[in-house]
Amino acid sequence: MWFSQTVARELVHRAAVAEVLLTSAVRLDDDNFHVAAQIPRQHAFYGESRAPRGTNDPMLLLEAGRQACILIAHNFCSVPFGQYFIMRGLEFEVTDRAGLAVGTTPADTLLDCRITRRLRGQAGLTGLRVHCTSIVDGRNTASAAFDFSWVPKQRWNSMRAANRAKLGLPELPVAGPAPERIAAELVDRRDPYNVVISPLRTRDDHTWRTTLVIDTTHPTLFDHPLDHVPGMLQLEAFRQLAIATVHELSGTRMHTNQLSAFTVRFLGFGEFDLPNECEAVHVTAAPSAGIELRCAMTQGEQVIAEATLRLAHSEAGVDQATLPSLAGHR
Repeated sequence: MWFSQTVARELVHRAAVAEVLLTSAVRLDDDNFHVAAQIPRQHAFYGESRAPRGTNDPMLLLEAGRQACILIAHNFCSVPFGQYFIMRGLEFEVTDRAGLAVGTTPADTLLDCRITRRLRGQAGLTGLRVHCTSIVDGRNTASAAFDFSWVPKQRWNSMRAANRAKLGLPELPVAGPAPERIAAELVDRRDPYNVVISPLRTRDDHTWRTTLVIDTTHPTLFDHPLDHVPGMLQLEAFRQLAIATVHELSGTRMHTNQLSAFTVRFLGFGEFDLPNECEAVHVTAAPSAGIELRCAMTQGEQVIAEATLRLAHSEAGVDQATLPSLAGHR
């Protein structure tokens, strides 16, 4: 494995070379692969928390794993370029937070990747489930599982046209006016440009709601043109909703790097020209496990994504007096 230069950007579906995290990859056998990645000490989007600098955003390890899945499909599973990839679901957990520490150099990271399931159709291989373990400085720092598939351009166009027609939308998507952004400090951001949700609203049942802010000029979330809301934007919206909800309920300031685990399922396309509503529908708290929220994203009557997120307590701990106020909210 080597870390001296990135792989070709086409192998990980990125337009900006600066957004490529992978540096090399080798096949061990039909199901197992080692992929090298370098995690930067600072990133314009995944790395501008208001917390004291010293811990990497775990989402950088997730992004490295996501890129590894695409590389494995192209390099080792003969998936041709020009296919449209669809992320179906993600699971992620930080297993050793010490591995997230920012050192004096970028973190050379080994991704131990294993194909655990292959999906096949009449045309052959159509999808994979890949499990990745992120090893930083010898520490098994995080684990992730990715469920994804791909379709040719003609099939993609048919799927997109059918979804838009069902919603009564024109053939070509056009992003509507973006809602007001929530204050950056409430979602642990320094730059308002990196805020992706509107101010919170609440209902009588203590459900906290917000609207997704879609900014197709964002250089990380929209590294290249897309015709739908990308999964990484949906996941970031859930994280920011979780951070803001905990603050509203208890006054506790959580940080982006305190994301410790999540599961998410992507159930439908998020269209640019309709509101994408997010809600935190359940919150529980435990002094040892952290704070867990169940979230959903809806468009009209359709749930297009749902997730469970866990935020770890900081090393200094969360004021125990705030925890009872979080338990049982629905």
